[in-house]
Amino acid sequence: MLHPSRLAAGMLAGVAAALVGGVWQVVTRQSTTTTIAPPDLAILLYGIAALVLLPLLLRTGLLPRGVPRRLLAGMVIGAGLPFGLIAMTGTMFAPTPTWAF
Repeated sequence: MLHPSRLAAGMLAGVAAALVGGVWQVVTRQSTTTTIAPPDLAILLYGIAALVLLPLLLRTGLLPRGVPRRLLAGMVIGAGLPFGLIAMTGTMFAPTPTWAF
């Protein structure tokens, strides 16, 4: 049985992840259909995240210990900048109902 505080922390993390994903879609669609180009939006998205995580990078290094490089490459390609640029570019051309659900 999980301790109640760990359960609450897990539930809050799940809600936060769902909110971030939902807000990302709305903001990306709004931005790419107005004046911000996908590369500019990607710089904002990944640049801010890089700055926030910079202290962790300086403390632990670029590659986490014990994680295979193949797995790291998959994470970068599947959830990093390439994915973001493709998704952001796609929102410029696809109607909202196509990607929102």
